Amino acid sequence: MWEKVGVKVGWEIFKTVWRKVKGVFGREKVKITQREVEIPVPGGRSIKYSERTTEVPFTKETMTLVDSGAESILTSPATEKTMSKTLAQAGAKELEKPEVRKEKIKQREDAERLVATPEVKALPEEEKLRFGIFAFIAYGDKSFHSDAFSASEKAYREAYEFAQKLGDKSLQGTCLYLIGAALGMQGADEAALPYLDEALRHNPDLAEAWYNKGVTLGMLGRHEEKLACYEEAIKLQPDFAQAWNNKGAILSDELDRQEEAISCFNKALESNPSLVEAWCSKGAVLGKLGQYKDALTHFEEALKLKPDYAEAWCGKGIALGSLERHEEALACYEEAVKHKPDYADAWKGKGVALGSLERHEEALACYEEAVKHKPDYAEALCGKGVALGMLERHEEELFCYEEAIKRKPDYAEAWYNKGVTLGSLERDEEELFCYEEAIKHKPDYAEAWYNKGAILCDELGQKEEAISCFDKALGLKPNLAEALCGKGVALGGLERYEEAKKSLEKALSLKEQLPAAFMSLAWLILSQAMRSIQSKDMKQAEERALELIQLRKEAGNADMVKVVDEAMVEFKAALPKKQLRQFAKFEKMIEEVKRHD
Repeated sequence: MWEKVGVKVGWEIFKTVWRKVKGVFGREKVKITQREVEIPVPGGRSIKYSERTTEVPFTKETMTLVDSGAESILTSPATEKTMSKTLAQAGAKELEKPEVRKEKIKQREDAERLVATPEVKALPEEEKLRFGIFAFIAYGDKSFHSDAFSASEKAYREAYEFAQKLGDKSLQGTCLYLIGAALGMQGADEAALPYLDEALRHNPDLAEAWYNKGVTLGMLGRHEEKLACYEEAIKLQPDFAQAWNNKGAILSDELDRQEEAISCFNKALESNPSLVEAWCSKGAVLGKLGQYKDALTHFEEALKLKPDYAEAWCGKGIALGSLERHEEALACYEEAVKHKPDYADAWKGKGVALGSLERHEEALACYEEAVKHKPDYAEALCGKGVALGMLERHEEELFCYEEAIKRKPDYAEAWYNKGVTLGSLERDEEELFCYEEAIKHKPDYAEAWYNKGAILCDELGQKEEAISCFDKALGLKPNLAEALCGKGVALGGLERYEEAKKSLEKALSLKEQLPAAFMSLAWLILSQAMRSIQSKDMKQAEERALELIQLRKEAGNADMVKVVDEAMVEFKAALPKKQLRQFAKFEKMIEEVKRHD
């Protein structure tokens, strides 16, 4: 039996192996960016950058409210004929053309001048009021599109006064939704919502009001209600491109119904092929689905339409990063911040690209810039932590993860990275708690299950529980070679040697250059050899010698061969003195096999 070989060669020796294994491949850190990219670190640790596309801003709903007031009353069935007749009677039929309105109604004085012309003054009172509504809405539209939202609000309110005097509920509804849009664009969402509700009470068929209500509800965090608003807008106006885009964003980001989201973006682009937000939104969803080349194409289409669109540059950078084209990705993020210097997501993306290129000091500066522009940006704080960790500044790194968790308590990746850092600081009990928190918030987090297993196996000696964790990780990611390696070590500690060997060999079949698996397998072979020598079964010992030499050959490159050789040296160092003579027999056996090989 195993115990006969000596106390040190049972679980204790495998504990030594496990500590050595941790030194070889460490516990992985996760940074939220585009896709999994493993970056080696001196000393054998690695950080895994893992996708979280829900943080990509352009997959979220477009926050721009629509106004298009003059166009709305010229095309709405309820007002089209009467407004066209009014303009004709006022000798202003040309104002039906948007380009003419933009040219002739640039200032408030222009609207006042039009209302005061002899032709308008000669109109019946009802027609005069209707013309006043149109003129001030047209001026409000001009101000709205010039980002002069306060001026547009005032103009729409004046139009509403005319509409009240006229007593036209449909036109009152249009004015009310326009006031709501202007308030929303000034950030006054609470104030905007009653105007939108009142607009819909006056005119329930106003698609733009339903759309703007959806956007406003989203800004107020009332996400469950906003989808119904977009669907109502689409029902009333089936070619409403922005409403299709925003519906798709909700389906993608909040309901994880990606294929349906793509259908919505396709509808948006059928209605308006120039809607850059829809090109970007669809590109982001394609990225979520792992279709990075198609995603890249969509971001490039958006940039053809709007070359200074920072969000499209950011999306293109993410797609290129996913394709491991990090230099090109970096150039895209630089374009994004050039066009939008306070764009936190682009600064974060630039940090990711620089980290992928091992330019960690520069990456750190980018994450700090992202947090400066968006202080509650948990993902950027997590990225900053990773960069600090790469620079071996672990106390500062830990602080970043803690700050990220304060801002986002269910942020599984920050809990995970905090655990990894605590492990590097040898604070093992706290480390285990962090992995459990990560799993609580993200039950399918394979790496967290693996690291929990590592703690149970190493620090607490709970090998059966550790194997359950490794199995859970492998159920989620069957090809996670590190989990197979950890399971092999735990099985070895339970004297289930054949199962241990199979697990370690499978790990190597998945990841040929996995030092931990070579080391663990070498220790397993050496342990079995010692048992054979103890029981005087020299034939079995010789077979173990052949296995070890074969493992050395399979190691392939010099680094892996060195790992196998080091395993032998460390195994010998771990033996009690009384077993060194027996081990010397095995060493001679290996030399003999080498000579005949």
